[in-house]
Amino acid sequence: MYLKKLLSMLLVLLLLVSSTLVNVSVANEVVEPAQEMEQVQDANIDVEEEQDQIKEEDPGVQEVEQVQEAEQAQEETYTEYINLEDIRDHPDVLEFMIKHGYDKEVYENSLNEEIRSMSSQDSDRKYPEIEGYTPEQVKDVYNRYDLWPTEEIQNISEEVTVVRSKADNQIVGAWIITLSRNLVNWTDTKIYASVANFGSNVTQVTGTITKYHLNGKNGNWVADRSVHIAQNLKGNGVFYTWDTPIAAVKDSFEYDLVIVDKGIKHPRNSNGEKHPFRYNFDVEPYNKLAALGGQRHHFVSRDALSRGGYDSNLAPAVRMLVSDHYNTPNYGGATKYRDEELVLLNAGKFEELLEKEIQGFKDAKDSEEIYSNLFTKYQAKSNGEAITELVLLYEDYLVRHRP
Repeated sequence: MYLKKLLSMLLVLLLLVSSTLVNVSVANEVVEPAQEMEQVQDANIDVEEEQDQIKEEDPGVQEVEQVQEAEQAQEETYTEYINLEDIRDHPDVLEFMIKHGYDKEVYENSLNEEIRSMSSQDSDRKYPEIEGYTPEQVKDVYNRYDLWPTEEIQNISEEVTVVRSKADNQIVGAWIITLSRNLVNWTDTKIYASVANFGSNVTQVTGTITKYHLNGKNGNWVADRSVHIAQNLKGNGVFYTWDTPIAAVKDSFEYDLVIVDKGIKHPRNSNGEKHPFRYNFDVEPYNKLAALGGQRHHFVSRDALSRGGYDSNLAPAVRMLVSDHYNTPNYGGATKYRDEELVLLNAGKFEELLEKEIQGFKDAKDSEEIYSNLFTKYQAKSNGEAITELVLLYEDYLVRHRP
């Protein structure tokens, strides 16, 4: 009896032990997947950290992402182009630009100031500086002949690029690319390229600027030379300066650029504009003056000078556009005008003669229809005030070489 109880107790004990082992095994089986999950999560974190580190160490990865973002932005926007002169015809663009700091007067003045500061000469002088003459002599003829320039033109290339959202047509950015000569000092031989941002961020400009010169025989433009631009930008202002002296009666400039704004590339060009342009209205004795694609013009006609006993080869002459030369009052078959010149010449009425020539330029049409007449064109400060130099030189020449 006792033995049966003992066997029963051993059996129960074995069952308990067996049950415990089973529970432990099951528990182990449950724990192992949880550990596996934790290991996977830890591995994912390590991969993410490694990817971030790769982005930091490899700019190429960042560039790829930036390109993708730019491509997406480009798909969502479109651009339009407006000449700055016509900005008031686009009130929403003007309002947007004003909101982002645009003020026409301030903008133009700041551009002028920046370019003026790059010039070594005093651009605020009241009278021109003429080699061989004192300021008092220049002032005297300026006032006696009333040589004050009456007209200037805004001779620059300015285009507004506007970026709009395709979804709602709202403006998301705008900028102005400007190609300009010195607006206040005609002796400055530099060409300036600049940018002004309005809610945009132009960071890079690449491409070319091409210089052209005028062929006086047929009036066509001839490509002269080009410079390549590859500039990274930070903010507004002049981003490229090209020092290129003028070697023709007239030259001009155009650009063909790619502007990068917020990662988006915007190809732009000013083909056909020929702005800015420069004139080379030099004044020298006729036999020393090169035409440079233009023609040499005697302020007092060669015919009257020769008949009056003067050596016309020593007479002061001005380089002119061929088409302008044709419009001068004493050109070609102007027999009556030349006879009137000769009468004043022989009478020694030199001041009256020079007043006649000045008035003749005021009555003559600008062949390009840019200025109101030839006087304002050839006496413009930005073009060198050639009339002033002609008058000074002729006053000396007519007296010194009088037969």
